[in-house]
Amino acid sequence: MSPQPGVALQDVVFEEAPYIVQRGSEFYLRYRLAAGPDDSPAYRMMVDTKKAADRAYYFFIAPVSLPEQGHLIERSLSADGIAEFAARGAVYWLNPDGAQTPLEIRQDSSSPHKRE
Repeated sequence: MSPQPGVALQDVVFEEAPYIVQRGSEFYLRYRLAAGPDDSPAYRMMVDTKKAADRAYYFFIAPVSLPEQGHLIERSLSADGIAEFAARGAVYWLNPDGAQTPLEIRQDSSSPHKRE
């Protein structure tokens, strides 16, 4: 059985909510989790992908017991096998209730701080 969304996007506190960064012909999922209570590190979230005929999805499966420390996360869509969907503007965030949020695509020429 393939992984399913386990944590809704609106239930996660972000410093920078998820979106897609485009650098030339490359695309990356980008986000930064906010610190936890009393500025303690947030727990890292396990991210996965799913493809449909006309779109691709990212979703959180569950938190894991590794501290995130508020780092900027960038994840290659090419490595996830879904870059062609980003080129068509067809990448969405999928929540456990089936709600789909389109991910904005932004042009960016800066370097990532951390890659996942």
